[in-house]
Amino acid sequence: MAITQRTYNTDRMNIYRLGARAFVTGGAIFWTMVVLAGVLGANSEGWFRVAAGEPLPSKFTTALTYAFVWIAIAAVIFIVGLFYENVAAILLAAAAVGAVVYGASMQWEPVLWFIVILFIILPIAISAILYVLAAREQAAEDAGGKDTAYHTPEGVKP
Repeated sequence: MAITQRTYNTDRMNIYRLGARAFVTGGAIFWTMVVLAGVLGANSEGWFRVAAGEPLPSKFTTALTYAFVWIAIAAVIFIVGLFYENVAAILLAAAAVGAVVYGASMQWEPVLWFIVILFIILPIAISAILYVLAAREQAAEDAGGKDTAYHTPEGVKP
C-alpha cells in the first residue's frame, strides 16, 4: 500500500459528521437553557422578579428573544454544515476566536476563562475539527480513493 494513496473511511466520516452536528445541537440546547435561566432569574429576587414590578409577559418575551438568537445561530451553522462542512468549520473557528478576543478585551478573570474555555471554546473547536475531518474524508471519496471501511456500499468486507 502506497502512503500517498487516497483512502477514506465512510464509517469514520459519518462519525465525524454526527459528532460535529451533535456538538452544534447540544451547544444550541445548552446555551438556550443558560440564556433563558439567566434572563428569567437575573436579579436578587430570582424567579420572583414579577413581584418587583416587571410584567411576566415582558420578561418571557425578552428571554425568548435572547434564546432565539442562539438557536438561530446554531441552526445556520447546522444547515451550512450539512452542505458545506469547511464553511461551517470556518464559522465555528471564527466564533471560538471571537470568544477569545471578547474575553481579552473584557479582561476576564482566570475562573471565567476556565468556564468559557470548557463550555464555549472547547466544544466549538472540537466541532470545527470534526467538520474539517469529515470534509477531508469526503474529498478523498470524491477523488476516487479507496474505501477502507468495514461496511462498504458493496457489503461487509470479509
